[in-house]
Amino acid sequence: MSSNSQNSSYPDMHTPNSDHPDIEAIADTRKDPSTTAFIRPKEPPRGVETPFDENPAKPVNSPEKYPWSAICSLIAYDNSDTPTEYGTGWFVSSRTIVTAAHCVFGESLRGKAKRVEVLPDRATSLPILKSVRLDVPIEWERSALEEHDYAVIQIDGIDGRKITPLEMKVPDIVAGLKIEIVGYPNDSKYRSRGSSDKQWRAQGDIQSISTTTQIFHNASTYEGQSGSPVLVGSGTPSIQVIGIHTYGTNRGPGASYNRATRLTKEVHKWIMDRRS
Repeated sequence: MSSNSQNSSYPDMHTPNSDHPDIEAIADTRKDPSTTAFIRPKEPPRGVETPFDENPAKPVNSPEKYPWSAICSLIAYDNSDTPTEYGTGWFVSSRTIVTAAHCVFGESLRGKAKRVEVLPDRATSLPILKSVRLDVPIEWERSALEEHDYAVIQIDGIDGRKITPLEMKVPDIVAGLKIEIVGYPNDSKYRSRGSSDKQWRAQGDIQSISTTTQIFHNASTYEGQSGSPVLVGSGTPSIQVIGIHTYGTNRGPGASYNRATRLTKEVHKWIMDRRS
């Protein structure tokens, strides 16, 4: 995900919880700050989205074809209606999109995004879709726990277009498992090459340091690809999502690799409970 730091006011959020001492209480500037307090989670550092020479990214030449057609570009607006975060999402149903939580709820947005624009194919003139509801886990709202960095966006409709959603799989993580990450970079390297409107894909391997909640990988990623699906079986009829790309390198354990939120049984259920 990439962000624009311009923000001006706070959206509604949950009240502070004494069980979470790391939460910073802040005032909603639309109300009396002496009487109404809200919280802002202190996000984990995002690291550096890192390309790997051995796994270079390549443009997707036919984004209108499945599974690429199920992957979309996102623009999240803060409460002053300023475009602030740019990311990637993917359809899990015709009206529900999965992405990373920090794409729609975070410090740069000063809480939850006011609205999100969904671009099914950023390189074409297809109509922009609009969010009608955003959901993030309460654990992310309260304390920005990175294993809960996932979200769903409900949209108002797809204008009669047929969207074949991606299928999810709760994976057995094995070191060396081949994966692919596909998304929409918002990186200056791509803008300068005139390619910022294209989907880009990169293959890589799951690393042995992956945990029960995090996937570490060496697929090349760039700013704007937070929320991208981590795919297995790419190029086959059994292609499935096993994770949600979230962070780059140079942060904490596994600092040499990019990482993703693993699609556990709990994450799978949370998404399915909100799918429409």
